Order: sequence, then structure tokens, then C-alpha cells
Amino acid sequence: MTSIAESPLSRTLPRSLADWLVLSVLLLFAAFYLAPLYLMGVTGLKGAENVSLSSMWNLPTGLSAGGFAEAWRRLFPNLINSLEMTIPATIISSVLGAVNGYIFAKWKFKGSNFLFTVFVFGMFIPYQSILIPLIQFLHRQGSGGVTVVRISAKNSQEFVSPFGVMSFLPLNELPALFPHVVDWISYLEKQAQESGRAFSPIEFNLAQNVGVAHPEEVRILSVLRIPLPPHPRVKQLARQVGLLNADTGGLTAGYGVIVRLDCKKNLRLLAHEFVHVAQYERLGREGFLQEYIQQIAAHGYLNAPFEQEAEAKAERACRDAGI
Repeated sequence: MTSIAESPLSRTLPRSLADWLVLSVLLLFAAFYLAPLYLMGVTGLKGAENVSLSSMWNLPTGLSAGGFAEAWRRLFPNLINSLEMTIPATIISSVLGAVNGYIFAKWKFKGSNFLFTVFVFGMFIPYQSILIPLIQFLHRQGSGGVTVVRISAKNSQEFVSPFGVMSFLPLNELPALFPHVVDWISYLEKQAQESGRAFSPIEFNLAQNVGVAHPEEVRILSVLRIPLPPHPRVKQLARQVGLLNADTGGLTAGYGVIVRLDCKKNLRLLAHEFVHVAQYERLGREGFLQEYIQQIAAHGYLNAPFEQEAEAKAERACRDAGI
């Protein structure tokens, strides 16, 4: 009698329809799980000009490491901070977990097995189940998860709670939304140039002191309320990060400074906005907006380097002018 041995491949293939269904479901889950890795890879291999929401699933037309290089350039300054937080946190939590595990293994008391089970179960609860309700709670309390500074017409500073969780901008949406931001800023600058006023002598000196190269080109437009972006998603994100809200006193759009009527004599606020004018001059409209949005996405509104620069230079210029 002769027997024919099965090949290793035939033994591993599904033998029934149910097995094929199970394999198909597992493959679908694997594809879903690996989708972000695919997006990261194809996006990193595209040039910055080819990255958009509409084409994010498309393969790159030509190989380029520009996406990875740009991501490294923008993220590297904060990488050391991340390592300084995560490495000690990992070591400390591992040591504490090992000590607790040893105690539970050696010290038996009534209910110890139940308590150990609760601890183990808690380790598998996704942190998002805590983080998302926390952010929603902070948003309802008014902090919006962002630390911001608002300058009132009385030259005082109102600080929103700094204990919220920082709410970052969704980087994957920025390429598609950026043209709407540019159009909005361009419209505001045009309005200020057409209807705004020139600097007073003290405003002219402040602008020069904070680095504005062409203060004679700048116009100040006073409005009842700072205009919001017409695009709904841009408007939502601007409010979310604390850039625009009911208390916003000023906004800079190139050579146009938009201020609320009750803030038009607030030289401290104006000096802050003049620094942004100088930043526009350095980088151009689109260059400034790209960098500013990326800074808010990485650091939050208050901690954005452009905002830090504006606060420092405005404070120094006002102090030197005796304001």
C-alpha cells in the first residue's frame, strides 16, 4: 500500500469555507491595522507639494524623502523633550510595577487575588477612554484644553487655565485647509489697506522698535469684533486652539492690523501685533502662515515661538517707551 504525503503548503491552507471566512476577516483586520503605516510611508516618500487629503492614498509618482526630511526638521527640536519624559516614566512605572507584582506574589491576604485581577484589568484599559472625556470636560469648563493669554483694553492680561490638556492641530488637514487660511488673511489685509488708518507718531516708533522695516505701509483697522474665517473648519480650529474667540483683541494680516474698537488705544496689544508684521516681512505671507500654523500645531498657541517673540519684544518696546 502506497501513501502520498501531504505537502507543507496544503496542510497550512484553509480546508473549509468557514476557515476561508475566518482568514478573510483576519486579513481585513490586518489591512485596517496597517493602513496608518502605509499612509506614513507613501506620504513620506512624496514631495511636500504633492501631499494633500485628496491624494493621500495614492502612490508617489516619484520617490522623494522630502516628507521624512521635513518631518524630522520640524519634530527634532521637541524629540529630546519627549525622550526626557518618556524614558524616566517608563523606567519608574516598570520598577513600581515589578515591586507591586512581587508583593502580590509573596504577600497573601484576604481579597489579594481579586485586587491583583483588578490591577491587571486596569492595565488593559485604553488611555483614550480617559483622555477623551477629560478633554471634553475641560472644553465644557471653558479652558478648551489650551493655555492662552488675552490682552484686554485695560492693559491687563487675563490668563485662561494653564492646566488643560494641549489641543494640537490635526496635521493631516493642514494642506487642504491652508489655501482657505491664505485667502482669509489676504482679504483682511485688503480691507485694512483700503479702510484702515496710518500710524500715529508713537505707534510708528513702537513699530520701528520691534523691527518693522516699513511701518509706513501698515494700516490699522478698528472693528467691533475680529472677523472669523468663512471656512467652517478653519473657524472651528481657530477657536479650538484659542487663536480667535470673543475676547480676541487683535489680529495681524500682513501689513494690516485688525483691532477691536475697545482695544484701539491699547499700545501693548498694538506692539504685540507689530511684531507679527515684522515676522510677515521676514517670511512673506505664505511663509509666515505656514510656519505659524506649524508652531501652533507643535507647541500650542501660547508657546508658539512667534507668540513668545511677540510677547518679549512688545514688552521690551513698551518698557523702553515708558508705556
